[in-house]
Amino acid sequence: MFPVRGAIFALLFVLGEALSDDVWSQQPNFAGALRLLDETRRFEPQKTAEAQRLWQEAAWKEAIAAYNSAKTSEDTAVPSYNVSAACRNATFRYEEDLIRNGKMYALQMFDAAGKLPSGVMEGNFAWWGLYSQCANVTAKGFGENIPFDAKYWTATIGPVFSPQLYLRVGVCVPDICSRDDVIEWLDGSILMRMLLREGITVVDAKSLQVWNSLPGTTLAAICIVSIIVALMAAGTLYDIFKPNTTSPPIWKVHQPISSEYANEAVNETTPLINDVSATRQAEKVIVSSPQERPVCKLLLAFSVRTNTRKLLSTRESPDSLGCLHGIRFLSMTWVILGHTFAFIIGYLDNPLYGLNIIKRFSFEPILNGFLSVDSFFFLSGVLMAYLMLLQLDKFRREGRRFPYWLLYFHRYWRLTPVYAFVMMLYMWVYPYITTGPATTTQPDPGCINNWWYNFLYINNFLDMVKGTECMAWTWYLANDMQFFIISVPIIWLTFKYFLVGMITQSVLLLASFGTTIGLAIHYNLQPAMSSVGQNPDAGNLYYQKPYCRIGPYLVGTLLGYLLYKTRGRFRMHKALALLGWLAATGIGMGVVYGLYDHLTEGVVLSRPVAVMYLTVHRTAWGVALAWVVFACVNGYGGIINTILSWKAWIPLSRLTYCAYLVHPIVIFIAYLDQRETPLHYSDIELMYYFVGHVVFSYAVAYVVSMMAEAPMRQLEKLVLKQEN
Repeated sequence: MFPVRGAIFALLFVLGEALSDDVWSQQPNFAGALRLLDETRRFEPQKTAEAQRLWQEAAWKEAIAAYNSAKTSEDTAVPSYNVSAACRNATFRYEEDLIRNGKMYALQMFDAAGKLPSGVMEGNFAWWGLYSQCANVTAKGFGENIPFDAKYWTATIGPVFSPQLYLRVGVCVPDICSRDDVIEWLDGSILMRMLLREGITVVDAKSLQVWNSLPGTTLAAICIVSIIVALMAAGTLYDIFKPNTTSPPIWKVHQPISSEYANEAVNETTPLINDVSATRQAEKVIVSSPQERPVCKLLLAFSVRTNTRKLLSTRESPDSLGCLHGIRFLSMTWVILGHTFAFIIGYLDNPLYGLNIIKRFSFEPILNGFLSVDSFFFLSGVLMAYLMLLQLDKFRREGRRFPYWLLYFHRYWRLTPVYAFVMMLYMWVYPYITTGPATTTQPDPGCINNWWYNFLYINNFLDMVKGTECMAWTWYLANDMQFFIISVPIIWLTFKYFLVGMITQSVLLLASFGTTIGLAIHYNLQPAMSSVGQNPDAGNLYYQKPYCRIGPYLVGTLLGYLLYKTRGRFRMHKALALLGWLAATGIGMGVVYGLYDHLTEGVVLSRPVAVMYLTVHRTAWGVALAWVVFACVNGYGGIINTILSWKAWIPLSRLTYCAYLVHPIVIFIAYLDQRETPLHYSDIELMYYFVGHVVFSYAVAYVVSMMAEAPMRQLEKLVLKQEN
């Protein structure tokens, strides 16, 4: 592989010499004619003159024949044309209509094809042309003996300059031409010959399939969605017109609840990202009457009116941890912010401009945005310990046996149906509703082969790098479920035998540190996932493995126990509270910004420092968050607590689980599947996209919640015959 600077110059030079607009219209004999001009310069002058005359007259068949007669037997570098006769003849006809006859369909095909754009020096290697124009060209109506229409292909060529950089070119050719024909024509161009000499190869060419009929699985998914929509309509109508003696007027939804429901609140909540505070006891006031028949209760489970009331309710019990709502929502926006930048890199027309952006001090939270997931691990640990301990205490006081199996059933029931619903849409609906040169036209192969790993919550042990995971971003859910499974006996131990529980959690934390240190040393892992020179397999070795990620969760369980014991009544001197805030701020800033020189300037850290940071920084982030929560709950949060405990966060917090599931799909559609031209990076443009991703992700999350999450929550009550 040759230096980037020389490579770019060579690429631009060859493209310029080859009249790049014509070459990259991807009409094969334009490329052949240019190859002719290049090759015949080495032969007799009359041959060169003949080739130039043929180029001017666009006598393509004769030009190729003249070229073939000019080359010698020693000229083995010229690739052969293994193009089908039908494609060759159709292309000759298209080129003749373009050059000699100037027919509109040919001009449209030429205009729609990808060409050398501006900004190559800024990394613009997405030369898509105009997909919709090519797809709408109908050549058959422009004259006799035109047996083809236009078809759009995306050719992927590379790697160019680096293993991660590929040239993507839009190709508009007669629809008679196959994938192999397109690749053969590309291989025959002068540009490709130059690139092939440098070890660059054609990787693939794909067409965007027009679906005249949908597969059975997609039709089944549409039927399921239609049935759910019908149930929602029926349930909402029944809810509106039935005699209602239990639901309060809408103006009373936001009134505080009585302490009568305070303890029962905890019995309702053990999910992961969505509504995990002690606020769901409010649902008790908006449940169907016990006298209603089961079929009526089933319909009410799908009522958009009732489920929206519950979603918008801001009631909280005395035991609730109000500040967690703000942390949860803001952490979700941090996840979306990171993905807003990460997913767009390959679809910018100026990606090299990003080298300047990442040097900004303000960009560090995005480079280190992986910590946002650790915030969720921490929150999950806090709520799991806090709520379970309250429940254990309640059952002990009442002399009842704690139903441990219900914890696991409840967790699986609350997470999996909506998870399966989103996966169904992602696999069988999403690929068939998108268009554009970068669109995905087939279901995710990881989902086709390995979907069942997700429902067992072990998909984090699949290969993230090779793409064998289904919905790769859900590795987090697998980790969290695994933490939940082991935390139930650990929290029971802590409740019954405090010292044994603390020792167990400490051993787990030290074991996690030791494992991370061993992996870092053995595989030369760098301190951050975005570090230069990071092991390509770091995602599999470290990033998604539970034994490396449990630190913040354990910090959360320890804080949950502390909150259970103090119940918001811990008192300290203001100076001590100030010291705690300074320490938490210092730890948090050190974790987020501590690698600034390393990530932006390439400063190499010593191995002990790098390994230490990799090992403890996620747990340290959990410690910083632990202080924020502890201070806010005990009255030392000040304006921070006011912001984080704002009532408006509560509905958004409840939607966060669904938003986490759907937000990558929303971003994929915005970036990859509905665009025909690359994006140009600017701060304001990316901020607009970020805000749009947040708004649309939560809008889609609301729809998904009304269709799958909220109804299943009510059906759980019917199955277990519970009102709370």
